[in-house]
Amino acid sequence: MPDWESRLLSPWPIWNRLLPVDQDVRSSLTRISVLTIVTMLPLYGLTNWMQVWIGRSVMNPQIALDRDIPAIPESVWIYLGLFWFAYPVLLILVPKTVDGVRSLITALQTLFVVELISIAIFFIAPAEVDLRDQMVAALVGLDTMSAQIVETMIGVDQPMSSWPSLHVSHCVIIWAVGRNWMIHRKYPDVARILFGTTLLLIIFSTLTTKQHHIFDLVTGGGLGLYASVLMLRQDTFIPLDSESNLESEE
Repeated sequence: MPDWESRLLSPWPIWNRLLPVDQDVRSSLTRISVLTIVTMLPLYGLTNWMQVWIGRSVMNPQIALDRDIPAIPESVWIYLGLFWFAYPVLLILVPKTVDGVRSLITALQTLFVVELISIAIFFIAPAEVDLRDQMVAALVGLDTMSAQIVETMIGVDQPMSSWPSLHVSHCVIIWAVGRNWMIHRKYPDVARILFGTTLLLIIFSTLTTKQHHIFDLVTGGGLGLYASVLMLRQDTFIPLDSESNLESEE
């Protein structure tokens, strides 16, 4: 394993204070969750608005198929599943052991590093999402909670952070880490299928909500897959062909 890879994804010293003491895993998970939220979400929001202020777009990744995909306001609930399902499910699936917490930290670092890479690309080669007129047309005459949520989202999430889709790359990484934990903890096949299907729906909702182009989905997926491969090679994760010792400690 290259040294840079280990330095990037192995647990950083900053996490040491948050590691479980006397097997108090749940308290540790709470502190880790709070630190992650107050770090990652404001960073993305600030970046999004800075790009609007700069007002620069260097490419248009739109293809004809982008406009052939219908705008579906109701799919906003699936799109927001990244926040009400994908991120929270990590805390449910993570093995409640010290080793489990270490693997969660590696996963969160991977999400954070991918966010930083995406932000760098956002500034170097920003691309505006120019599909929202389709969603605006779909909202005409629609007076539902879904429509209100979409209107709020359009107002808050400015259309400048196009590629690679952070929504997609994070879903891919969460699928990889969740699948690893579910296999080792011997979850039934149907649970793993439902888990993967839900994340896949969230990924494709980036197109039906007109938040992203197909190009954004593909590049975000590629970045997420590459990051997942590096993540699962870390010592904090057990290879899938080894015996499981990640059973939950209640």
